[in-house]
Amino acid sequence: MNSATLTRSWVFHGLRVVLGLIMLYAAIPKFFNWETVAWGAFPPEGFPPPVDLGPFARSVYNYRVLPVEWVHLAAMFIVGVETVAAMCLLRGRWLKASSLLLGLLQACFLVGMIQAMIRGLDIECGCFVGVDTKVGAYTLARDAILLAGMVTLCVLSTECRVSCSEVVPGPQKGEATP
Repeated sequence: MNSATLTRSWVFHGLRVVLGLIMLYAAIPKFFNWETVAWGAFPPEGFPPPVDLGPFARSVYNYRVLPVEWVHLAAMFIVGVETVAAMCLLRGRWLKASSLLLGLLQACFLVGMIQAMIRGLDIECGCFVGVDTKVGAYTLARDAILLAGMVTLCVLSTECRVSCSEVVPGPQKGEATP
C-alpha cells in the first residue's frame, strides 16, 4: 500500500468517525426531555430521563413547514434515522447509505433554516440539546460544513475500500498472538 492510499484511508476513517460522533452527539439527547432532570443532586433526580420527544417535536414544529399532525412522526423519524446512521458511520458499515441519509437530512435541515430566515422566524435551530443557537449565518455555515462532509463520505465510500485492519496491521492468519 502506498503512502497516498494510506493517508487517504486515515483521512477517510477520521472523517467517518468525527462525523459519526457529531451526529450521535446531536441525536441521542433528542430522545429525552433534559429539562425535567434536577441536576443539583448526585445522582441527579429523574436521571436517566424517560424517552420524551416532546421538546424536539416543538423544535420541528417551530419551523412551520409540516402540518401539526405530522410533527411527532417527523421528530421520531429524524431522531431514529440520525441515530442509526451515525452508529453505522462509527461502525464502518453501510457507509454510502448512512452518509447519504445523513446528507439528505442535513440538506432538508438547511432548506428549513433558509425558509425560516426568509420568513423572519426567530427560532432555535434544535440541532444540539442544551445549545441555544438561533437560526442564522453561523448555523447555516456549520450545517453546510457537515453536509459537505457527508457528501465527501458518500463519494469516497466507493473509492476508499481500505479497511482499518489494512491500515493497522494485526496478526495474520495462522500467526499466534502474543
